[in-house]
Amino acid sequence: MEKHDFILELGTEELPPKLLRKLSNSLRDNLVAELENLGLEMGKVDCFATPRRLAVFIKQLQSKQKSQLIEKKGPAIGSPDKAVEGFAKSCGIDKINLEKQHSEGKEYYFYKTRMKGEKVFDLLPIAVKSAIKNIPVTRAMQWGDSDYSFVRPVHWLVMMLDEKIVPSKIMGLSSGNKSRGLRFSNDSIIEIPSAAKYQATMRKKAKIEVDFDLRKELIRQQVIAIASDKNAEAVIDDSLLEEVCALIEYPYAFLGNFDKKYLDVPEEAIISAMKSHQKYFHLVDKGNKLLPLFISVANIESNDMTVIVEGNERVIRPRLADAEFFWSQDRAKRLDQRLADLESVLFMKSLGSMADKAKRIEKLSSHIASKLNLDSEVCARAGLLSKSDLMTDMVGEFADLQGIMGEHYALYDGEEKKVAFAIRDQYLPRFSGDKLPSTDEGSVVAIADRLDSITGIYGIGNG
Repeated sequence: MEKHDFILELGTEELPPKLLRKLSNSLRDNLVAELENLGLEMGKVDCFATPRRLAVFIKQLQSKQKSQLIEKKGPAIGSPDKAVEGFAKSCGIDKINLEKQHSEGKEYYFYKTRMKGEKVFDLLPIAVKSAIKNIPVTRAMQWGDSDYSFVRPVHWLVMMLDEKIVPSKIMGLSSGNKSRGLRFSNDSIIEIPSAAKYQATMRKKAKIEVDFDLRKELIRQQVIAIASDKNAEAVIDDSLLEEVCALIEYPYAFLGNFDKKYLDVPEEAIISAMKSHQKYFHLVDKGNKLLPLFISVANIESNDMTVIVEGNERVIRPRLADAEFFWSQDRAKRLDQRLADLESVLFMKSLGSMADKAKRIEKLSSHIASKLNLDSEVCARAGLLSKSDLMTDMVGEFADLQGIMGEHYALYDGEEKKVAFAIRDQYLPRFSGDKLPSTDEGSVVAIADRLDSITGIYGIGNG
């Protein structure tokens, strides 16, 4: 049977980066399921995704459905004529054309016919429409005066079987063979010559790598190469790399720098400002010490990259200045002096304030430590101060630093190192497979915190 290549591309406004993989995989899985339900066989199926497009490429798609034998069992032989005639009428034939066949020890009337398979060209519009409709979208958007809804407004639709356009109309879009290039290149129209040449055409004419994994690896290699030129190592967090890849269609990595004075601020705060807020990769030297450098990835190669570099350096400067200011201001007030401030922060209704929770953690930590022959006073002190950094400006701005900044402030206040380390470790592990607390005292406070939350939630009937 003849086989075909098929490409589907749905062009959109910028898609949510953290959902891009999920949306892409869902479209692929939905389309495969629709085609399999239609009895169509296919070869390899690839899904592609960039910030502005979701695409599925199918190789060796069956040209049409196989013909099917339709068989319906009717009344038993000897049944009233009206029952037999009614069955024949429901099948669209006369009673005389029914067949007789034995089944389960009795003879019955049967209707048999062979249904000719439909062409895949005619089946694809329905399959694609259903596949897109069934993509799980938590918060759908509507645009213009239309009743259509999707995760983001849609702008173009490519549907091709080999070199032919598959006519369809989905969410107000008429399918064609024209994709679009980078937004910054005046949305140039890219004509796709055939389904099989989709990826190569986008790469050559639009300089867009539609394959998410290939684009991700390209970014990784660019970042590593730039760091290597500076005799440094880029710290590449996979979740950050994934997010950057979901924001970029044409990756072009570049190096920037910031004032060395900001290295006096705890490096976790500097890294958080670069990573969480600006999506920058930070660099360290051979001794794993933070360097005043960063690597960012542009969505276009400029004739004058200095403009882009200077722009990014200008953007990160106030973020680092904020971190420096918070570090200076927060140290003016000790962690134990912030306990009263926790009274104004509700933990849960019926479970009191965060100050109440801190006091419960203090008692639980002391009790657990005594059972394990650990220093009860150290564990109790760490438990009492465990939530105080929530009231600092630094954690208010960089929420991912809770516990981490608590350690820095505790050390600055002159608390014992064991107390500071336990404050840092209290949130570990954050998820399955995460690292565990590095100290016994940290484990005690972490367990006490979780015991308080679990027993409290179940105690008020919310478990």
